[in-house]
Amino acid sequence: MKIVIFCNADPFKPESGYQIPIYNRLKYFNYDECLVIINSKSRNIKSYKKKIFEKDISVIEANIFISQNIFSRLLAFVFSNKPFFATNRINEKVINSIKNKLKKFDSNVIYFEGEVFGTMHKYFNSKNYKIISINDSLTLSYLEEFRNNINKNYFVLLFKKINYFKIKNYEFSNYHLFNSCQVVSEIDSNFLKKLNNKINTNVQNIGVDFNYFKINK
Repeated sequence: MKIVIFCNADPFKPESGYQIPIYNRLKYFNYDECLVIINSKSRNIKSYKKKIFEKDISVIEANIFISQNIFSRLLAFVFSNKPFFATNRINEKVINSIKNKLKKFDSNVIYFEGEVFGTMHKYFNSKNYKIISINDSLTLSYLEEFRNNINKNYFVLLFKKINYFKIKNYEFSNYHLFNSCQVVSEIDSNFLKKLNNKINTNVQNIGVDFNYFKINK
């Protein structure tokens, strides 16, 4: 089996709850070939091989999302239906270049690691089994914050309320267009199914685990 993994941070040196599940996927999944595509700030597309876990993994570093200043992002947030995390524009030129590389690689499965890739389903061939791996629902996370009155600052709360409705629409409108939406708990799975019963959720226990943290002596 050939797999492709799109990620928004280098998964080979896991230091966060975002990177560790991807690292685990690379380590434990049974695949013949793997191509990891990492979003980077570099203007040039870099391609190289990396040996890890006695496997030769192909890597592409590319500027998938065009970074914008905070003012431009706030404008996009106010005048579009995008949640704030999705306000950086997709680099169409880079995506087209990656698509050409993927044709040669001829993958069976494409993983999109994180909600930031939630609109990527429209760019890739329908023959690929496309998985959006989000770990948990941001809509549900925001609801928990509101229920527990975590945000005391009025302006922060207002921003998060607006962002919440945009995230809810984003999850409702996009996740069902992937073959599978991967989460780490039944709670998130059930919540997303209630949000949109067309979302095909899949619970995978490949998240952050206490075994990856060492106790200071």
